Amino acid sequence: MTNHSALFFEQRFGEEMVNRLIEPLFSGIYAGDLKQMSLRTTYPAMEQLLDTHGSLLKGLRKQQKQFVTTGTKKNDRCIPNFKWWNDTIN
Repeated sequence: MTNHSALFFEQRFGEEMVNRLIEPLFSGIYAGDLKQMSLRTTYPAMEQLLDTHGSLLKGLRKQQKQFVTTGTKKNDRCIPNFKWWNDTIN
């Protein structure tokens, strides 16, 4: 398993995505250096998705499918908001 969060995200999404999106987000939330943060400590659910589904995106898609299909109406196609994603990942 990857030792720090920056490497985890770089391997999956590329250095540019980390530098422009993920690093500023994590730095704002945790007020620290992404290379000093452990993925297991900051977002253990991401590591669990990877272990369970073999892919972070596959795991998120499965969770999104569950979210969409458990709407209040049969044809309810809700788009998950930030709170839902944050609650899911945490």
